[in-house]
Amino acid sequence: MKRLPLLAIVTALASLLPLIGCTCAIVFLTPDYTPRLLTAAVGYGAVMLSFLGAVHWGLAL
Repeated sequence: MKRLPLLAIVTALASLLPLIGCTCAIVFLTPDYTPRLLTAAVGYGAVMLSFLGAVHWGLAL
């Protein structure tokens, strides 16, 4: 099996940074920011899942 290119691995790991950042901010910042950070994290997760779904359906076709 072929190995993934380094750029693909780095990009995949970098895509986790917004989720990790929002989660850390929710835990460590004051509760005033929690609703906005939760909305940002859920929105980013939804966008990432939609892109993964598009790739999945594109490969299936």
